[in-house]
Amino acid sequence: MDAAGESNEVYRVYRSSGVGGDFNGSNYSTQADLIATVAQNVNNWTDNNTLAGTTYWYNVMTVDTSGNYDNTSFTGSLSVVVNDTRPPTIVVFNVTNRSDGQVMLNWTPSAQALKDELGYADYNKSNVTYMVWRSTTNWSQLNSSVGNTSNYTANIANVTSNALWYIDGAPGVVGATVWYAVTVIDDSNRSNHSLNHSNTKAFTNTNCSTAYTYGAWTTCSSSTQSRTATRTCVTDSTTLTQSRACTMTGPPEASSGSGGAAKVVGSTGHAWSSVAAGEVVTWAVSNSKVDITQIDFTLASDASDVDLTVSSYTGKPAAVVSEPVSLVSQYLQIEAENTDGLESATITFTVDDSWLTANSVTKDDITLWHYDAVADAWTAEDTNLVSSDESLHYYEATTDSFSYFAIGVKAEEEVEAEEVEEAEEVEEAAPAEVPETTPTTPTPVPEGASSAWVWILVIVIIVGGGLVYYFMYMRPGDKGPVKF
Repeated sequence: MDAAGESNEVYRVYRSSGVGGDFNGSNYSTQADLIATVAQNVNNWTDNNTLAGTTYWYNVMTVDTSGNYDNTSFTGSLSVVVNDTRPPTIVVFNVTNRSDGQVMLNWTPSAQALKDELGYADYNKSNVTYMVWRSTTNWSQLNSSVGNTSNYTANIANVTSNALWYIDGAPGVVGATVWYAVTVIDDSNRSNHSLNHSNTKAFTNTNCSTAYTYGAWTTCSSSTQSRTATRTCVTDSTTLTQSRACTMTGPPEASSGSGGAAKVVGSTGHAWSSVAAGEVVTWAVSNSKVDITQIDFTLASDASDVDLTVSSYTGKPAAVVSEPVSLVSQYLQIEAENTDGLESATITFTVDDSWLTANSVTKDDITLWHYDAVADAWTAEDTNLVSSDESLHYYEATTDSFSYFAIGVKAEEEVEAEEVEEAEEVEEAAPAEVPETTPTTPTPVPEGASSAWVWILVIVIIVGGGLVYYFMYMRPGDKGPVKF
């Protein structure tokens, strides 16, 4: 490699990934890259800046102290295919609470995935995958097969595209402890699922629950009313107070003939930080003084800070002008915020069997009335009886907007229309009736006429028989019966 007796020589290492195995001696500078200069008496050098599976061509040029070199040696360049034998390093990560009730995980890259810093062969960030794991019990080792787990662990996400973070939107019950881990698969599909205390983190979600439970709005006073909401946290409960403008009105007409203004007797609310378009949201209403037991709704577009409040009244609310067209079991109001894109809603409600009995109403005569403030009119929603038990009857009604409602009896016109429809269905299903035929009474025959007719009939038969015999057997010139 070196002429005897010379000193202070250096070795220039050239590399090319282009097509072809040899460098042209006169054009080596455009066909290869100078990747290292090695001092004299150094007999080896390691190239750590390579990509797995790539073929490289190498050559070494000797340069003396005067700068002389011989590039004809480039005709003997050597090639090699790089193999990745280094597993990625263990991922170090942190876990923190977010203000929206979710949990943030962020980490530093695996060392073997950083070409620009350390120059290892595993570099290709677009092909590096970080696997995020979560468990409700601690574990010491993950299954070595990618995607499989042991000891009750779950692979909740595979993060790519250079991302070094993940948000866990379902970290579990507030106050409960879970365990997280982050492992890596490099560009050569080599993985490192080794776990120890340094990269397995126990974490307790100390956020408050995302949903508030609202109380009833206070009576309108000085054009303002308020309500209080609470939500559960790990160590205590947080509250907030909402206020809104209101309009003072005169006493409304009370239902069922009772005197005084209608008052709110029960109220409850629920809030969602966000609702996705098309998502079916279910709220199980729990208030003994409100006959609505559940509301399911869907929005046409994404929405934030969605809020529903259900209130029941002792009579017709002050904001409602016209009376419903029938007897009412309970007046209700559903107030909504940020639900402008409401596609549909299903309201589940109950009616007490004792109320039906006291008012001589059957369970099939119940409907949900919806009040339209613009038209000042009540409309019967599509209502179905779902089930019944000893004391309650359960119904479902669909609506496309929230407002005032009344659980009541169907209008007479609606009942009659249903009866006619049912009768028509029964008539269509019944077999066609065969009209009865009235038996005919024989015309009385005068006495004595019956025997005369008999003799006439006998004579006709005898004469007819004689004629047939004559023509067949007795005509002159015939030798036998006539053949047709």
